[in-house]
Amino acid sequence: MLVSFNNWLPFDRAYHYDPELRRNSMFRPLAGDLGTPWAGLYVIADARLGELSEPASAIYLGRSVGTKSPSTLHDRLWKHCCKAAGHCGGPFTLLGGEPRDTRNWARYRRECFKGFDSWHFSWASLVAEDFDSAKRLVKAAERAALHEYERQAGTLPVCNDERSGRGAGAFQIAFPWQEESLGRG
Repeated sequence: MLVSFNNWLPFDRAYHYDPELRRNSMFRPLAGDLGTPWAGLYVIADARLGELSEPASAIYLGRSVGTKSPSTLHDRLWKHCCKAAGHCGGPFTLLGGEPRDTRNWARYRRECFKGFDSWHFSWASLVAEDFDSAKRLVKAAERAALHEYERQAGTLPVCNDERSGRGAGAFQIAFPWQEESLGRG
């Protein structure tokens, strides 16, 4: 199965950021796709760390599907934006609070983060018959994508915390920096 990421979407076309608002309101989605229930993989890149045409620009590779009910891409990206800006410390609930910080996000924030003007997002949708099938499919695709990223870059993206383990199944991963990706070849 080909998992092909779309072209990069710059942060300022994805979000309006107002740090004066409450945590769950400070990142307002501008791109309509971000608020739709969705299953797939996403990559967050920081162009200050490398060219967008290279794996070094990727700071996080993750999945969106939900655990008990479908989630949106915004549900996932919002948490990472908060972590980069230092609006984290957990615990987070739908009623308030902050996302949990991690050692890798804290290091990125201290050593690399200079603002969202260099951030870009890319995602790949996966289609499954039902929610439970989507959870299994997306988890397997994420393992395959992390494995492929490690093969290309020699390491994980700087903010990912877990090793990929074994590559999973029959997935062909086409990252946004590769010719095989959507809109490129």
